[in-house]
Amino acid sequence: MPLLGMEPNEQTARWITLAILLVQAVLTIVSTRVVGLINGTAVGVEVVIVILLVILLPIAIAMNGTGSFSNLTSRGTAVADADYFKVGGGLMLAMLMGLSTLVGFDAAANVAEEAKDPFRSVPRAIVGSVIAAGVLGLLFLIALTVAIPDV
Repeated sequence: MPLLGMEPNEQTARWITLAILLVQAVLTIVSTRVVGLINGTAVGVEVVIVILLVILLPIAIAMNGTGSFSNLTSRGTAVADADYFKVGGGLMLAMLMGLSTLVGFDAAANVAEEAKDPFRSVPRAIVGSVIAAGVLGLLFLIALTVAIPDV
């Protein structure tokens, strides 16, 4: 809410959540085709934005000269913690991101009856989506990490 210039208020957050759920429910009830169009457009825009960021961040780093490749191996504020990597460190966050991506794209399986040849196309779409999200996400995180002047 602060990002939108609104005062944090739990009651307002509840009303916003209910409104969004209502819009989603209405869209789903009205037409699966509309939901598919919105979802496909959103995924396409997301992929284009990530690709642009992966390309433009290194260019900005090269022009600005403030990035640091040492950030890729830095432990930041956890430098004094000898057991940081013992439980996975940043890997745990990456796993959560992968899990949410898998769950998000797994939603495609729920509408498999709308697909042509669902036994073939839906698994391919899910696996392809997760691989694309993983590769693009990794490249984006590397570019973003290097773009930070100092961890």
